[in-house]
Amino acid sequence: MTTDLVDLIGQLEHEHVEVRAALARVGELPAGADLAVLTATLDEVAAVLVAGLDQHSAAEDTVLFPALGEGLGAVAETFAAEHVDIRAWRDQLYQAATISERLAAGAELRGLLHAHMEREENMLFPSARAVLGAGG
Repeated sequence: MTTDLVDLIGQLEHEHVEVRAALARVGELPAGADLAVLTATLDEVAAVLVAGLDQHSAAEDTVLFPALGEGLGAVAETFAAEHVDIRAWRDQLYQAATISERLAAGAELRGLLHAHMEREENMLFPSARAVLGAGG
């Protein structure tokens, strides 16, 4: 079980690379990009930003956090709450009708995700490995 959880942490870290690449695609759109260009880019990165984010959050919320139990304390609750906010902004990004709404949602999502992933990589994952006795 411990090996499976350590492997899961490694998988989650790898998924962060994919999320950053998807966010970069959205963030690199030219300033004058229109709704059609933004929509096409969002369609191209949907596998990561939609299904990928949902699977990633679910793996943490339903597998990793419960397995670690009280070893992480309230940290797991904080990350789980952030997952809800991230999905809400992601959904706004995909559902907004205007370019300005989509760009605002995209900017908010990028900021939330970057901060969230940094905290996971620098705090959550090393702490989880320590709880599992797998080192930092």
